Amino acid sequence: MGWLSLQMRLGFLRLQALHRSRKLHQQYRLARQRIIQFQARCRAYLVRKAFRHRLWAVLTVQAYARGMIARRLHQRLRAEYLRRLEAEKMRLAEEEKLRKEMSAKKAKEEAERKHQERLAQLAREDAERELKEKEAARRKKELLEQMERARHEPVNHSDMVDKMFGFLGTSGGLPGQEGQAPSGFEDLERGRREMVEEDLDAALPLPDEDEEDLSEYKFAKFAATYFQGTTTHSYTRRPLKQPLLYHEDEGDQLVRPACH
Repeated sequence: MGWLSLQMRLGFLRLQALHRSRKLHQQYRLARQRIIQFQARCRAYLVRKAFRHRLWAVLTVQAYARGMIARRLHQRLRAEYLRRLEAEKMRLAEEEKLRKEMSAKKAKEEAERKHQERLAQLAREDAERELKEKEAARRKKELLEQMERARHEPVNHSDMVDKMFGFLGTSGGLPGQEGQAPSGFEDLERGRREMVEEDLDAALPLPDEDEEDLSEYKFAKFAATYFQGTTTHSYTRRPLKQPLLYHEDEGDQLVRPACH
């Protein structure tokens, strides 16, 4: 009877555990779904905010560009209007002057002919100026495209060094000393060249064949001379209380015994 009640209790405990795990799993899925939705809304808000900022920047640039274009057009039209107004004043003044020399009809025709010539000259000047502006814009565009292509091309370090230090000339002389020597200084140039050739052809001195006597250099003698305290060159298992050699730094004095 006791065994049966124990089995029933274990079964109920198992059933409770399964129910609680299922309930926790559902709560976890619900919380996860809500968090994902919250993250999606936050990301959408940030994207819309960044888009509005970029759109504002683009609209500002467009407004400044349109304003610059409008100002240039206004300046050109105003200059053209002033030139035509000046030409018209010159026509009237010239017509008044010619009326004293000829009839009014002929004076008017002559003044109108010269006025048309001046207008044609102004039109040619405007066309030439417009062509120059287009040519300058085309060159600037080509320069920008060339700079963009150069930015994407791989860097050649040899060419870059040659461009930066090409003014130094060849390695055989200093800057400003290239070419023939001036008259009267040929012997100095010849002597310098001979000296360079002799330095290049001269062989390096060989070391002395006599071997150095190292019999006097022994580790025991070095240890007795430089080791601190009573430490000798013999191996010992006891830990060192102080470093073998003298160190000015306190940190080195603490570290060296552990290393040895």
